Amino acid sequence: MAQRNNVLKKLKIPLIPAVADSGGSTYETQTYDLKLVRDYSGFTFGEIMTLGLFSYSLLLRDSIICTLGKTEEGSEMLRKAWLLEQTEPEVKELDSKAVMILGE
Repeated sequence: MAQRNNVLKKLKIPLIPAVADSGGSTYETQTYDLKLVRDYSGFTFGEIMTLGLFSYSLLLRDSIICTLGKTEEGSEMLRKAWLLEQTEPEVKELDSKAVMILGE
């Protein structure tokens, strides 16, 4: 499904705070992830339950990203989640800042 150049990417669900109930309830939903996938994909709950783990994870990840990307606050959360996942330095950016600071 999500195969590009025959290399499967590791699917990561963005690390974000739990979705708060608008009523301020302390109860947690147990099927919110299924609802996100249903709303995003149009599949029924029964169809979702028959998906393989990879397909379900892909749809869940994409539904979270799509849902959060609809608001400015959600987009900022996605940007922060992406920054937290970065492990390699941006060498070109660091070089240009060093040139500006050192004047070389």
